[in-house]
Amino acid sequence: DHYPPINDEKLTRAWRQFHKIEDDGKIGVIFGNGATELIDLLIRTRSTTLKTWKTNDVDVQYQEYESACERKGLEKVKDGRPADLTVIVNPNNPTGDFLEWKQMFQYVEEQVPQNGTLIVDESMLFWKGESWKTDSFLGHLEDVQHWQKEKQIQVYVVQSWTKIFACTGLRIGSLVSFDTDQLTALNQQRPPWSLNTFARQYLLQCFGPKGESYLKKTWNTTTEWNESLRKEISNRFGQEWTLYGLPWLSWIWIDCHSEEKQKAIVKASAKMGFPVRDGGLGYNKPTFFRVGIHEAKVHCEWLDHMSLLSSKVLLLQSRDRYIISRVKILPI
Repeated sequence: DHYPPINDEKLTRAWRQFHKIEDDGKIGVIFGNGATELIDLLIRTRSTTLKTWKTNDVDVQYQEYESACERKGLEKVKDGRPADLTVIVNPNNPTGDFLEWKQMFQYVEEQVPQNGTLIVDESMLFWKGESWKTDSFLGHLEDVQHWQKEKQIQVYVVQSWTKIFACTGLRIGSLVSFDTDQLTALNQQRPPWSLNTFARQYLLQCFGPKGESYLKKTWNTTTEWNESLRKEISNRFGQEWTLYGLPWLSWIWIDCHSEEKQKAIVKASAKMGFPVRDGGLGYNKPTFFRVGIHEAKVHCEWLDHMSLLSSKVLLLQSRDRYIISRVKILPI
């Protein structure tokens, strides 16, 4: 029965309490309709002073950043040269590459130039467990202040809450700035009423005691389910599939080393209602796919289908396939 507040002090306080950050006036946060809206807002607002951009040394990266940079005409640097804008998704989606803080600190020192802009997406970092903040920029405020003061680097942290709190349909994201002037400039360009009432109320609950108990359960079960899935894949496919990513992440990036097999896996998974991300779309990795972590019962059902599918593909690829008129797999 009310519009959501534009300057949401209550939600901001809850966000600070969740991160255990005191309100000293040096850190600001804005909320938006998913992280995607905030990524676009940030790059659109900053693009007047940017000409080039790059990511850290990863094979592929979450595509929203590349799309936003392309829309604003930024040139992508690929040969290791410094760029006006550096984007790091940590942990990287979809490959699972991860920089611990010592590695991150060294990378920023060596790769982000004077007067550069740094965007770090920490949306998947929450799965690390209770120690997630030890590898977050929000846990190393003195280092951030050092970079801003000594090298005039503008640092921004992007957070998506729809993934860790399982509410993708609600669309909730936040953008952290360590410069009040930059935050004011972003607020002047942001669309009005971008966070709806339902998303706001849900996030308020997530930042409270219910969210704490949910996270503890998530940390325990995700690690167990990740290990279970890896073992099952190893038992069934051995060296046929190569797995990438960390044992605490909510997905596994898989290379099945065959475009034909990958297409069959993606198609069959979609048909049975099991979510698989096609690595060929957007990422240009046609032998790769990304699979989410679920409980063993769901994994086994999916892997049963994939095992049968693998047998069928191998049979149809045999040198005598011209004598086969039909293949029909019967459940036993």
